[in-house]
Amino acid sequence: MKYELPDEDTLAKYMHLLQAVLIAIRTSPDPEAADLADAVHNLPDLLMRWSDANEDWQAGALRRIEAKHPRWKGHFTGIMERGAPPGWQLKWTKPEK
Repeated sequence: MKYELPDEDTLAKYMHLLQAVLIAIRTSPDPEAADLADAVHNLPDLLMRWSDANEDWQAGALRRIEAKHPRWKGHFTGIMERGAPPGWQLKWTKPEK
């Protein structure tokens, strides 16, 4: 599957929206949801300026979440290690005719 990205302004708009939602979730009364959002809320911004990103830092944040919330052990760091599985984004789309 080839990824199709929108123009830069549209991509920035949706990445900012995603970041705003994650920041809002950080204030959730559910401590697990807040911790998860806190671990990834910077990703939309960093994806827009990849040269400033630090994957080791992100993996560390995810390892801390998995240690604090054992039901997630290996789940998020596994995604970082293995990458996205084939067709991951197609699970919610309409089937082609």
